[in-house]
Amino acid sequence: MKKSSIIVFSVIFCVSTIFFVYISRNLFKSIKAEVSQKIKEKLDSQPCHLINIWWFFEDLPDFQRLDIDITVTDVSRDFNFYISPINTSINDCSLYAGIQTNTLGKRSKTNRFPINLGKGGIFSRWSQDEITPIGYDYVDMFDDGACDSSGAEGGFCSVRRPFDWTSGTYTLSLIKENTILYNNIPHTWVAYEITEKKTNDTKRIGRLLFEGQSLKLRDDFCAFVEVYGINKKIPPATVTFGFPKVNGIEQNVYKVYAYRPHTTPNVTTVSSQGCEITVTLDPENPRPEPISKAHEHFILRTDTVEIMTSSNSHFLDLIFIPLKMNDSIYPFLFSTGLWYNVIDSVLAQKIELNYDKQTSSFFNSKKYSIGTMKIDDAFHVNGYKGNFYTDVETMQNVGAMMGMETICQFNWLFDFSDNTVTISNDKLMVPVLFDDQALTLDYSIESGQTCMNLTMFGRTMKNVIFATNAHKEIHVSNKFKNIDIMFSKSDFELFEKKQPDSIALDSSKTLFIEGLETNNGHVFFFDSLKINDYTLQGLLAYRSKEGDQTVITANFVRRFRMMYIDSSNKKIHLYVSPSDSARHHRKEILLVNQTLRQYNNAGSMPTALIDSIW
Repeated sequence: MKKSSIIVFSVIFCVSTIFFVYISRNLFKSIKAEVSQKIKEKLDSQPCHLINIWWFFEDLPDFQRLDIDITVTDVSRDFNFYISPINTSINDCSLYAGIQTNTLGKRSKTNRFPINLGKGGIFSRWSQDEITPIGYDYVDMFDDGACDSSGAEGGFCSVRRPFDWTSGTYTLSLIKENTILYNNIPHTWVAYEITEKKTNDTKRIGRLLFEGQSLKLRDDFCAFVEVYGINKKIPPATVTFGFPKVNGIEQNVYKVYAYRPHTTPNVTTVSSQGCEITVTLDPENPRPEPISKAHEHFILRTDTVEIMTSSNSHFLDLIFIPLKMNDSIYPFLFSTGLWYNVIDSVLAQKIELNYDKQTSSFFNSKKYSIGTMKIDDAFHVNGYKGNFYTDVETMQNVGAMMGMETICQFNWLFDFSDNTVTISNDKLMVPVLFDDQALTLDYSIESGQTCMNLTMFGRTMKNVIFATNAHKEIHVSNKFKNIDIMFSKSDFELFEKKQPDSIALDSSKTLFIEGLETNNGHVFFFDSLKINDYTLQGLLAYRSKEGDQTVITANFVRRFRMMYIDSSNKKIHLYVSPSDSARHHRKEILLVNQTLRQYNNAGSMPTALIDSIW
């Protein structure tokens, strides 16, 4: 009996233990799941920025008002969506303002019952340390509005009011108003208003109080779009932000960029044109996540302008940039072979530039600009006294050149297929075709010129000048053919001895063929020429008797569809696709060569080469 009792007791004990462990484990899992859910809900309760856009300004004046236009598509109240184009600080107190789909707040300063105003405007500010609470004395609200003051997002106060926004364009404004004494210290009211552009109707959202009589904005502004609350569904939407205006003026900006936090879904794209920045949310078509866990950056301070073309048929390969001075547009030759900006004195006087005798340079009391991109540089005379300039309106001659002192301040993306150039303070997205081939050139500035080392025929040529302002042409059969490369005598001798005097033009291994002597040098025709790792077909080259540096010319650049000058990294990328093979004009080269041989056999010579501009 005793032994059987012990056995029964042991079985009961084991079963009880197993049951206890099972119950405990499941209870632990349940508690853990509940805790995880609470953590998740706590995290989900924090706002989630889908994109952040930053403008960095030069020194801003004392604040009187701030205005920014936004163009939005309608967003349903099924989403908790916040568009905030104004995020800055006044007297070191952070603030934001914008519009929301569901605007929550307290019913009044005394009735703290929470209400949902529906679509509305919101204006909030924080204390300087963003911890110290700010009371309702800092809020001036309307009876149909709402307010808030808490530490949920730091020490802040806020004013809100219904505003039934939909698809359209609106101007959001902060306006400095009257100064009062609060606790014997000057404080100033700042009002928030929203104006519908279509009707010009303005709705006042409310006011907040800021310390001080003179108000100073921070020199950088931020705009963002976010989803908030427990329900973080992302709506399909498009928001275009205009350029912020301080005191009614577009102030000078030196950088604009956006970034998408890597913790957010990759459904946001951003683009810019001139002063406008467009954010598009497409939750139904998320993009693959980048490998890097860093924030995804987009550089936005860009402008696209049309390249100007000379009416002089000799200068069609040259690149002219439209520069705005004194409210008029003037063509400036894009000149990577020069450092200084050069202008003819006749043209400078015509457009009423000021002259500084000490520096022998002209300058403008106003800012120059290319599109919306501001430029501060002076323009030097450098000995040009009227013979350089003829007629800038018809561009029969070149009256001014833009040198590397200006070019180096920006990145430039030339698209010769549509005759445009996009300018940016930082990296640009290059629209490369799937079959594009690229010639990448590293450069440095030597004696004010864009110089690079190039490998040709397995030999290195040092300090080759990349000059978009260099231009030479040969006259054959009543046609002008532009030169691609001007070799110095010493560079040409590097490989001249290595090559036979003449190689058949139809040979697939042809590197260069016989040249033709002219008054000033020697013209060569290359069936193919390998530069670094890139092979060009059908090239016109010129060996100078006097030049001591090899020069890449404007016509060489025009053989490509796109040119990206990455000034930040001192690289030049030239892109061309096999579908652009017409630019290689190999058949034309064959015909030119055949014609020149006929000239040579007849004992007559074509017209000598025209002198280069540069």
